[in-house]
Amino acid sequence: MAASGVKRPPRPAPASSGGMVRKLILALAVFLPALVYQQLQPPPPKICGSPGGPPVTGTRTQLKDGRHLAYLESGVPKDQAKYKIIFVHGFDSCRYDALPISPELAQELGIYQLSFDRPGYAESDPNPASTEKSIALDVEELADNLQLGPKFYLMGFSMGGEIMWSCLKHISHRLAGVAILGPVGNYWWSGLPSNVSWHAWNQQLPQDKWAVWVSHHLPWLTYWWTPRSSSCLQRHRLQPGPPL
Repeated sequence: MAASGVKRPPRPAPASSGGMVRKLILALAVFLPALVYQQLQPPPPKICGSPGGPPVTGTRTQLKDGRHLAYLESGVPKDQAKYKIIFVHGFDSCRYDALPISPELAQELGIYQLSFDRPGYAESDPNPASTEKSIALDVEELADNLQLGPKFYLMGFSMGGEIMWSCLKHISHRLAGVAILGPVGNYWWSGLPSNVSWHAWNQQLPQDKWAVWVSHHLPWLTYWWTPRSSSCLQRHRLQPGPPL
């Protein structure tokens, strides 16, 4: 038995619940932003036809730098065409989103249409060195690979319309004509009067407003949102659009 005069060491005070809550909040404040940041980062691109990548289901042509562009031909044969048109699709689209032209109309007017997946879309390889000029050079090389001749027509829809400006700037000598359908503009450009920008902005569908607003103000969020939008290839396999 211990002597009654020996002092026992004091017991440690129990940790307060408030201190534990503060530590938990601090841990969550560090963990959750890191988790959100990780989810927003784009994964490494999966190249079609490469090990672990999606299969190649369409026709593709190889460019000089080794990349491939998937394309789709419609209308009359090239050697019978009066109008050889390259169609450039918009955002969340692919080569199947070309202007639907009935065989009868194509035959009557002599239309050959070539649509392609823009670099990084659907079954076309991404371009790590993409610039404002590179897409115009891709269009020119695509036309040469498909033997469209010295001149051809261009048609750009929605965000594909901006590529028309690049092509007009860099390959104008190859263009017989250019058409822009429902283009997406820079609604924040200071050169546009505010009433014109506001009017044009309100002509868009709500989902288009959201896509453009996010792309402009929160471009890092676009990487998270885009893969969750509907697949162009799957959409067109299930719901082919009617021709004109």
